[in-house]
Amino acid sequence: MFHPHGPLPKDEYGDWPIPLFPNGDYYFFFQRDFEWGVLGDPWRKTMTLYGEKLLYHIEHHPPIIFRKA
Repeated sequence: MFHPHGPLPKDEYGDWPIPLFPNGDYYFFFQRDFEWGVLGDPWRKTMTLYGEKLLYHIEHHPPIIFRKA
């Protein structure tokens, strides 16, 4: 569990140990009850976000990583 607006733990290379953006592997982040989630596809270079609460917060309080194109 982590707070998307706070500092993230880093590995020995200065990166978060599990990247949010797909970099060759698929990454899936889910709420425990699957009410919302983030799915990363490295081949399509896309991220799919779902869930009403998550989408509301991304729209009204976008994390820094979503502020760049």
